[in-house]
Amino acid sequence: MLRKDGFEAFEAADGYSAIDLLHANGGRIDVILLDVTLPGASSLDVIAEAAKVRPEIRVVLTSAYSEEMVRDCISAPQICSFIRKPFQLGDLSRTIQRSLSS
Repeated sequence: MLRKDGFEAFEAADGYSAIDLLHANGGRIDVILLDVTLPGASSLDVIAEAAKVRPEIRVVLTSAYSEEMVRDCISAPQICSFIRKPFQLGDLSRTIQRSLSS
């Protein structure tokens, strides 16, 4: 979906794959769209590793849970936005654009 909207996108099936992807491509990644609950390494682990690889990286969290529930469980300075599932492509694109601009 994001590629159709003009973004370059990488995909990771789980937290460990996301960390591997960050190590291989961290310099090319500006924003991470990260599900709060994912298999493998936790979201917090992914964010911590992303901050090591690229300290200025931005993270957009996503979840079917409410933002309030998510913010109570996970916080980091890299988190700049939240989008609740299910979402529309236009809403996701705008959220990512805002994240890149902030």
